[in-house]
Amino acid sequence: MENANMAKKILVIDDDRLVLRTLSKYLKDCGYFVIAASNGTEALEKAEDIAVDLIISDIRMPGMSGIEAIKRITQRNNVPAIVITGYAGDDSYQLDESLKINDFLYKPFEIDDFIKIVKKNLEPRLTYARAHSRILANFPVKLKFKERQYGLPEEIAGETLTLSEGVYP
Repeated sequence: MENANMAKKILVIDDDRLVLRTLSKYLKDCGYFVIAASNGTEALEKAEDIAVDLIISDIRMPGMSGIEAIKRITQRNNVPAIVITGYAGDDSYQLDESLKINDFLYKPFEIDDFIKIVKKNLEPRLTYARAHSRILANFPVKLKFKERQYGLPEEIAGETLTLSEGVYP
């Protein structure tokens, strides 16, 4: 078990009991705290009591869809989601771009691929702050062509593109 994962709470939503038990078992074996829900309504109730770090949800379920459950949970907490479905071409998750659906898996999938995607979604996002402003730097370039085609000259000289960002004089 990985101790770093112990604090990570994953809400798994699927109406197929076998899928729900299997995914829960694998995630627990990896050291995650798993909250299992067999439908969207149950997921909403459980998400009220526990702040989750990741949602994994089937799309098509009786009653409330996985998309609706994700939408309602993420309105309260900004949490990433992984969508799983047995229906190829099911793109109903794209109806609302405000959803933080980071990955989409079709059943059946390889458990190793699933665990990799879970880990990727739980990794802290690295942020980079530049210590110093970028500098403006141009370099002279001379390009020589081996073959003359399309009416191009034998060589071209000029400057490379600027390495810095922003507006230039």
